[in-house]
Amino acid sequence: LTEPDAGSDLASMKTFGVRQDDGTYKLYGSKRFISNGNSEICLVLARKSKEDVGLSSLSLYLCPRKIDDSFNYQVSKLEEKVALHGSATCELNFDGSSAYLLGEAGDGFRYMLTLMNEARIGVSFQSIGIIDAVFQMAKTYASERETWGKKLIDHALIKEMLNNMEADLKASRSLAYKAASEFSIMQLLKKRLDEDIEDVEKAKIQKEISRYNYRVRTWTPLIKYYTSEKCVEHARFGLQILGGYGFTKEYDAERLLRESLIYPIYEGTSQIQALMCVKDTFKEAVRRPTEILENSIGLRIKGLAATNTLKRHHLKLRKNVNSAVLTLIIKMVKNNISQSVDQMTSGEILKYIKTFGGMLKGFDDFRYPMQHAERICTLKCYEHMADALIEDVKRDPQRTKIAEWFVSKAFADSKKILCEIESMPLID
Repeated sequence: LTEPDAGSDLASMKTFGVRQDDGTYKLYGSKRFISNGNSEICLVLARKSKEDVGLSSLSLYLCPRKIDDSFNYQVSKLEEKVALHGSATCELNFDGSSAYLLGEAGDGFRYMLTLMNEARIGVSFQSIGIIDAVFQMAKTYASERETWGKKLIDHALIKEMLNNMEADLKASRSLAYKAASEFSIMQLLKKRLDEDIEDVEKAKIQKEISRYNYRVRTWTPLIKYYTSEKCVEHARFGLQILGGYGFTKEYDAERLLRESLIYPIYEGTSQIQALMCVKDTFKEAVRRPTEILENSIGLRIKGLAATNTLKRHHLKLRKNVNSAVLTLIIKMVKNNISQSVDQMTSGEILKYIKTFGGMLKGFDDFRYPMQHAERICTLKCYEHMADALIEDVKRDPQRTKIAEWFVSKAFADSKKILCEIESMPLID
């Protein structure tokens, strides 16, 4: 995917293919930061021709490293990295490299989305692995190390760090398992469509696939964002718990911190995940703004009436998610319609939204949601991970304590995020 001047912006890539008389292609261009780029086969995303532009011009090619014992493309550089020393990260040059078209010409972007979505779930599990390793290391060290007459783990500040690690670990793992299992079910259902079955059954399967696809599409950017950001945070705290020892190579803390730094970057940066999340969130919001308003009010009432701590905090957390989206819709309305709206109260704007909600689809100024994309993404992460943990509690009541810790902390953090969304001015 990646080129020296084209990372996440795939439409601007310059590598292109030239069709040959025998149906094969010659590739011209260069790629950078390619994991395992020295392998025997490359899958290369490139334009159909030098003149083509845009995402619809991209095709996927299979390019062997050697043909008849001669190198087909050049590995021009091996990157020296902070971490990930177990895999080669390469710069590749294609100068008339022979390649074969995979699938249909112009469908490369669609194919790569499938590969990327699967890879992002995989990266989430890698991030979870880092959090788990850090947690086990820090907990073991804190259980053995004594200071001021007691174990390090018995100091409140350290105990809270470890509680936060464990809560994020279990919440992340729970939602990642759901995403992975539903992705797998979706793939099995797609295979069933190739079987000789009746149209009625096919329609039923297609409906199921759409349902699974919607959930996987929702969860994938959330788990990629949350786990990759949290693995850096907890790797940092893990090193802190080990103190001076953590800063030496005698322990694994420094390596885990270095390794964690890649996860918010590769297979789509955290910011790309946040933009995907906010795009889908507001596509739904502008379609049904009154539903968000009604949900926000309903959740507030239910939250006030709930007696169970876990349920109360969960309902209030969901309410804060709705309130944040509603706040940004109000700001969008102010930004998109006549200046006289500045004199309108929030109640009057809500009435306007309820009456003319369909007009939101025509708005073209989405600067407010874009500015707060990571905040909205974090709130959505809290909401869906809390849902996953509460499902776990129904199956295993012993998980109640960790669910209460995560949901209570998420609720407190969501209030802070909501306050930031409500009070921060638009960056021009």
